[in-house]
Amino acid sequence: MVINDDNFLEQLRNRDEDALYYVIDMYGGLIKSIVSKHLYNLQFIQEECIDDILLAIWDNIASFCPEKNSFKNWVGAI
Repeated sequence: MVINDDNFLEQLRNRDEDALYYVIDMYGGLIKSIVSKHLYNLQFIQEECIDDILLAIWDNIASFCPEKNSFKNWVGAI
């Protein structure tokens, strides 16, 4: 199955790893820039923080409600 903007949330909820790769491709820059901004002087833990954010997305996707917020804002809040 091809993961795209229309089905990636459903596929994340179905635990499709390709959907997580889609999130990394589409939102990885946003995640990295937020982490870099807040942990600019702690570069040695930035990669671990990014991994923790991706794990939080994976584990908590069921709590995401598109009616309340955009996925981009939800990811930024994590």
